Amino acid sequence: MMNVEGTERYYPVRDRPTDPEMKALGFDAVFKIVGAMGDPFVPGKVGLVGVKTNDRRQPLAGEWFLYGAEVVKAGCDYEQDYDIMRLIVIETKLRVVEVSFNRTKELTKG
Repeated sequence: MMNVEGTERYYPVRDRPTDPEMKALGFDAVFKIVGAMGDPFVPGKVGLVGVKTNDRRQPLAGEWFLYGAEVVKAGCDYEQDYDIMRLIVIETKLRVVEVSFNRTKELTKG
């Protein structure tokens, strides 16, 4: 799970979406899910993650829900309440931040 600049928390997707779901998200059928096959937060990668819909109830067959710390798709109707999720596409970008603990020394060099 990841929280970026106070926005939604992102959860990795464990199950593969159907081809129609992938197409609805803007991908062709051969796209591989980064979240299900490795770290979805690798710079320069595009992947799918799940975010909460603020709906907590019993998932119906075919719905995405939070199970532990991963997003899974319900294979049948469940009798227990879970957080209902939606899938979103993310593209990670690398941002380098330099931190100096001795600014005076750094300014006097070179």
